Amino acid sequence: MTAEQVGLRVQQVLDRLAEAGQGEAAEELVRTLMEFYGAGLARMAALLPAEALGDELAAGLLVLHDLHPEDVPTRIGRALAAAPGWAVRDFDATAGVLTLRRSEDDAGGGCGCGAAQDEERIEQALACFAPEVGTVELAKQPVLLQIGPRPTVEAR
Repeated sequence: MTAEQVGLRVQQVLDRLAEAGQGEAAEELVRTLMEFYGAGLARMAALLPAEALGDELAAGLLVLHDLHPEDVPTRIGRALAAAPGWAVRDFDATAGVLTLRRSEDDAGGGCGCGAAQDEERIEQALACFAPEVGTVELAKQPVLLQIGPRPTVEAR
């Protein structure tokens, strides 16, 4: 189960409890557990090997508790590893908008047909590594017209 799936499940349970008139007690329980787990994770975060920072579940927990030692641009880079060929064009931290462009390594590559799948993979990875990103925009690549010599016509 991913951190995003757990978050959605917790929200669904909280919604059900709120409908049953137990919303305040449920939210207090979640806050208390978050404080408890956060304190424990803070102690463990210093002991984690660097490889753990690349694990989506571990990273998601650290980010959730504001304990992840890496800055947002570094975590965005980890998320982009899920869809190679994309690089950051701009990140508006205030609005949470990340604009991506094709990387130089992939500048001429492809017709963009896989962009939708890439965007979905990137958004899923960002949910764990950099939830500060609320919106992902893929910059359009200019279409280059291929100009070549005119075909030769054989004389008859």
